[in-house]
Amino acid sequence: MLAQISSKRSLVSAFAGVGALKVLSVLASVVTTVALARLLGPAQLGVYTFALSLASMLVLPLLQGLPMLMLREVAKSPAALRWQTAASLMTFADRLSAGLALLVVTVVGLFVLLELPGMVAQRPWFAILSALWPIAMVAALVRGSVVRAYGGAVAGQLPDVLIRPLVFLAFLGALWLVPVEFRTAASAMSLNLLAALVALVVAIVLMRPLPERALRPPA
Repeated sequence: MLAQISSKRSLVSAFAGVGALKVLSVLASVVTTVALARLLGPAQLGVYTFALSLASMLVLPLLQGLPMLMLREVAKSPAALRWQTAASLMTFADRLSAGLALLVVTVVGLFVLLELPGMVAQRPWFAILSALWPIAMVAALVRGSVVRAYGGAVAGQLPDVLIRPLVFLAFLGALWLVPVEFRTAASAMSLNLLAALVALVVAIVLMRPLPERALRPPA
């Protein structure tokens, strides 16, 4: 009976925590949109939005199934093999992401070498940054899924749902301090990628205790 009550309380607590994270994430997203519009202006904001949408459309379909695959496979693994399963899947996900990043760099290089028309050849570093952003984001999501599979329903979503948008918003606040000519779509994309890398580092830190938990004998 006590176990059932404790389980229900844990479920309610996790549900409330995830709900609070989602609300804060939406608020941060709204403030970020307003800040980007004020910082970049219509022309640069249009370039930034187009590049972000294009990168998401091309990259995310190849990687978006990885976090759910990680969550499902690690959660259903026996406790003794759970970390081994997580490590194997992370290696697979990282290799796939690295291969995709290499492909992006190769394609951008070909556009530049062949002097093809369009934004890719004209702004190669911006194109690379735009493609690396979703790759870094998925890497954080994959590691967050491992934390969730170990029972961290709130902690596992913290890096992507809250840390990344808040860090990006803080970076945009710092962008106000630089001259107007440096407030470009490329600088905003660089800060977005940096925020995704910060979220990835947080996810890695949250994962650090998990191998010890896998080896710990049940109470």
